[in-house]
Amino acid sequence: MNNMINKNFFLVFFLIVTLGLQAQIGHSFDVGISIGAVSIQSDYGERNDIKSGLTGNVGFGTSLTLYKNFYDKASIKWYSREQWFKEHFKLKATISYHTIKLNHFGAYVENESDQRLQKMSGTSSVVSLDGGVEIHLLDLSGFSGYNGRRLLSPYVNISGLLGISNATVSSTLGNYEEDITVFIPAYQHNSIYTDTYNVGGLAFGGGTRLKIGNYTEINIESQWKTFFSDKIDGLKPRLEANKYTDWTFSLLVGIVYEL
Repeated sequence: MNNMINKNFFLVFFLIVTLGLQAQIGHSFDVGISIGAVSIQSDYGERNDIKSGLTGNVGFGTSLTLYKNFYDKASIKWYSREQWFKEHFKLKATISYHTIKLNHFGAYVENESDQRLQKMSGTSSVVSLDGGVEIHLLDLSGFSGYNGRRLLSPYVNISGLLGISNATVSSTLGNYEEDITVFIPAYQHNSIYTDTYNVGGLAFGGGTRLKIGNYTEINIESQWKTFFSDKIDGLKPRLEANKYTDWTFSLLVGIVYEL
C-alpha cells in the first residue's frame, strides 16, 4: 500500500515538474522555502469554537516551491502589457509538510465529568504535493528582476494537492487497543484511523512578496487547505453532527530567489 502511495505521489510530482521544464528559452523560474504555523479544524474540540479551530491545535508547517514564469527576465525588453497572462500568472509546484499536536477544547470538554475527552490526544502529519497557479494582482515586470522597481507584489493562488497522511491517537487513561472504553462511545466503534494513506484536497491562498534585492524577495502567505477526507486527525466518529471533512489554516513566511 505504501509503495502505491509513493509511486502516485512521485508520478504527480514528475508530471508537474516536467510541465514546468518545457518552458521556451528565456523563460525563468523562482524557488522558495517557507515555514510557519498551521492550525487544524477537525473532530478534536467543538466546531465554531475559536480555541478548537484556530488557537488551540496549532503546529508547524514548511514548504518548498518551484515557480515557472511566463515572461522573459533575460530580455531587456519586457513582454507588452497587453499580454496580461504572462504579466500576472505563475505556475507553481510545492512540497509541503505539517505536523500538529491535537487536544479537545470547548465548553463540553471543560464540563465533562469522566474526563475521557480531556485525557485524549493525538497528532496529525501530512506531506503533500500541491500543483496550481499563482495570480499576481499587479504586473510582474514592474516588480521582478533587476528592472523591477515596485517593492510589493500581492497575489492569490489555487492548487490541487495529493498527499500522504499519518495520524496518532492516544489516551493517558490507558491503551485504547486493549480497552476501547478509555474513549467516549462516539470513538469506540470503528472510528479510529491511524494507518498511513493517500489523500487529495484543494488549497487556496493569498499573500504578498516583498522585494529585498534584485532577485530576492520575502514571501508572506496565508493558506486554507481543505482535504477530501475526515481522517486527517485519525478520527471519524459515527455521529450525525460529523458532516464536514478536515481542513487547515496556515500563516507562512519565507524567502524566494529568482533563478
